Amino acid sequence: MKGESVGIYVPARAINALSIIREEIDLKGIRFFDDNPALRDTYFPGLNVPIEPAERLMEKPTDRILIMSRSFGKRIAKHIMSLTIDRQFTITTWEELFAG
Repeated sequence: MKGESVGIYVPARAINALSIIREEIDLKGIRFFDDNPALRDTYFPGLNVPIEPAERLMEKPTDRILIMSRSFGKRIAKHIMSLTIDRQFTITTWEELFAG
């Protein structure tokens, strides 16, 4: 994933890990997405990354999308794919990321 832009869908699930490692990684190129309208254009404390709606992801896609929901990951992936036409990005679900 080095050098790729990354969209994190349901970022609240990844926020603790990102807070711990944020000094070790560059958050440039990382974007947060969530379907909850109350979170639109808000920020998590200590992270200068706004939360965007799915429409912005479709307008300007990232190279990779990490879906950080174990319960709804497949449903979210299917929803994202239904919104896209000729988009070149990779979707990685929670299950794929933490399979092992």
